[in-house]
Amino acid sequence: MLPAIIDRNEHFQIILDDTRGFHALLVTADQLGGSNPMVTLWVGTCLDDATLSALARWLGFRRDQWQDWGKLAERIGHEAFAQHMHAMMVAEPPEHVLGATITLHADPRELTIGEQLQGGSGMRSELIYRHRFASAAMRDRFVRWLQASDDFHVLERLVQLAYSEGTKALGLELDRMAAAPVAAAKRRKGRTLTAA
Repeated sequence: MLPAIIDRNEHFQIILDDTRGFHALLVTADQLGGSNPMVTLWVGTCLDDATLSALARWLGFRRDQWQDWGKLAERIGHEAFAQHMHAMMVAEPPEHVLGATITLHADPRELTIGEQLQGGSGMRSELIYRHRFASAAMRDRFVRWLQASDDFHVLERLVQLAYSEGTKALGLELDRMAAAPVAAAKRRKGRTLTAA
């Protein structure tokens, strides 16, 4: 399960770069947004967007290790750290995301958002977040909002919100969507989701 809140003040960060190929980069936070050329501690290169998404998910679920990785990369150097990351990915390969899922539970206030994955051991489901609405009516309203949106990518964007902001932001967005008029869902189609 993803962290509740993602700390943007961490010293070491992973960023994704698909401007010149498909890369995940381990950098120090003071390099982000600065005028100096970015010096990376590690570069994970991918063949395509699907592979980059799989790597991003793999890195996201190991967010609690980023600070240790950064310190290790600084201590042992780029090449040795690249070998270390390669060994970790061989031991636990990134899985390709087939799609986001939503499951309604017997408790009429609860649902879960997850992902369907394909990896070395076949297909499996992964729980991202379990949400409990304030009432059964709110969950029903969210489901109606989702059905009325005609947007097949809304669940993927909700998962990406959890990756980028944490599950607390995802919960706030679910509640905001449940509170919105159902008719507004069609107007929101294709817009990026934002936390309330």
